[in-house]
Amino acid sequence: MMAEIISIIALVFSGIATVVALLQARRHATIERMPILVIAYDGVTKRWRISNLGKGPALNIVVAQQGEGGKHDWYNPVAIPAIEGSGNFVLEWLKEQGSFSLGASYSDFLEEGDDQSRHFTYTSDDRCRVYLPGQHPDYAMPAFVPSQVQRHWWASLSWQRPGR
Repeated sequence: MMAEIISIIALVFSGIATVVALLQARRHATIERMPILVIAYDGVTKRWRISNLGKGPALNIVVAQQGEGGKHDWYNPVAIPAIEGSGNFVLEWLKEQGSFSLGASYSDFLEEGDDQSRHFTYTSDDRCRVYLPGQHPDYAMPAFVPSQVQRHWWASLSWQRPGR
């Protein structure tokens, strides 16, 4: 009888260990493919740069500006090319300007198509925060209508707020 109880306890612990190992492996696989975009001012080139610190590609990236300290609506949404893991992209149209906050909405290759499955990065006052899909703050960038989004190669791009 005692041997049977010990066998059942060992089987339960073995099952728990297997479930924990599977959950950890799943979490690790997610982290391995996840893009992590950060936006920072590069003092050497005197330009804003968006870098992918993650290993997976960041796709369908839209960068937009917001008034200082998140006090205003988002403006000047610009689509930029995908950024591979450890890659970066210079936000040339912003020049040396910096009296605004910046945000980027992007997806990984498993995006399901809705705004809740997109990642969000926010940079303000030399601080950068990265938000996972479904965990966006209240001040996150809205989903822009495609006709509102400019392309990074357009010659008419401006860093100024519309109406100024």
